[in-house]
Amino acid sequence: MNRLFTRIYAVVGVVLVASVVLVAVLLPPVEQVALDQQIRGMAGVWPEDVASRFVGGDNAAVASGLQRELGLPVSVLPEEAVVGAVGSFARRNLAEGKPVVLLHEAGPAIYVPLTGQPVVAVLRPPPPPPPWTGPRGALLVGVVLLALGAAVLLIVRPIEQQLEAIGAAAGRIQHGELGARADVQRGDAAGQLARSFNGMAARVQTIVDTRKALLHGVAHELRTPLARLKFALELLDDAPPDAIGPRIEEIQGDVLALEELVSELMRYSALEGDGALERSPTSMNDLLGHVVDEARRLPRERTIEDDLPPLPMVDLDRRLVQRSLTNLVNNAVRYADSTVRVSAQIREDRLYVHVDDDGPGVPADERDRIFEPFVRLDAARSRDTGGIGLGLALARKGARAHDGDVEVGDSPLGGARFTWWLPLGAEPEPQGVLARLTGTLRLKSRKTSKSERDG
Repeated sequence: MNRLFTRIYAVVGVVLVASVVLVAVLLPPVEQVALDQQIRGMAGVWPEDVASRFVGGDNAAVASGLQRELGLPVSVLPEEAVVGAVGSFARRNLAEGKPVVLLHEAGPAIYVPLTGQPVVAVLRPPPPPPPWTGPRGALLVGVVLLALGAAVLLIVRPIEQQLEAIGAAAGRIQHGELGARADVQRGDAAGQLARSFNGMAARVQTIVDTRKALLHGVAHELRTPLARLKFALELLDDAPPDAIGPRIEEIQGDVLALEELVSELMRYSALEGDGALERSPTSMNDLLGHVVDEARRLPRERTIEDDLPPLPMVDLDRRLVQRSLTNLVNNAVRYADSTVRVSAQIREDRLYVHVDDDGPGVPADERDRIFEPFVRLDAARSRDTGGIGLGLALARKGARAHDGDVEVGDSPLGGARFTWWLPLGAEPEPQGVLARLTGTLRLKSRKTSKSERDG
């Protein structure tokens, strides 16, 4: 906005200066105009008539009457005062009783010596008008107004067009066209407003589309367990006593599935609301160790390896990050054939956590879509693995809430590699000696336990 005001001030200043210069070039000098006006004002004055009017009369009264009649300043001065103000030629003429016309810097003047009196009547032209009155002033005002109008139009019209584009886009969005965007035409404050509007519109469209996808996914996901519950309850009425137990277990499984769906939806909605993070210094070794230990308790025959060097304390929302990483590890356990590996490294002021599996992997053209809510691939990872399709979406949202992200690629194990990362910003705070020792012992303890189980 300051740039806009500066531009307006600069244009106004340039226009004013250019207008004054233009008028000065087109019209004659101010001094010449004033002199012409003064000479024309004294053209009808006859010195002989002036001298005759003073014969036998009161000089002051006669001078006042002449001034009213001629419209010129008339004064009566002593000869001594006049003689000292004129040249020798004028002094000789005045001594001989002859009138004298002289041109001074202030304009022309007529000196009329009065017969028989030691005084001189002096007639001067009226004072010149201000230099910018008359045609000259009218021309200057006209030029300035036209130039200012054109300059303001050149500045304001593009801004008005930009605002009209924003208004048109807002109207289209109001009528349901959420993909409408304003054409960014400028790089100034108006253009910045258009870019901000487009960013806001994109955010609104993302939220609305996400809500629609969420509602559609909820309706779809609720239909299956509810249908199974309804069918199981119908069978329960006619089931023999020895079949009631298995039926109840099936119903409990469906209830647990519904409970998991509701829990995941609540977590996803909390992240979608962009709530404030509850940050605190957190030991990444402790957090990742807990995630790996929990994954090893899952009822699946998988080998879960970890390669976790001593990691720094990181200021983050532990609950959110733990849920994000847990979803990635559980996803790998769900799709792995036999092995899952969790590793970490620090590179270029970023903390990277890699989760590898030896499962079917993720096709390259599907790697962005799997992070959308309720998306589960059928081609690459098609086995009946359960889940509702929110785990990876939650994992990515948890990372992005910390200005990081989750990416997927090919794993050295042959399956998929999910890389969760976040920026460390300043130099990471090292863990204390006790924390490092505890983390090292914990790593050794987990490796020893794994070896014992393998043995």
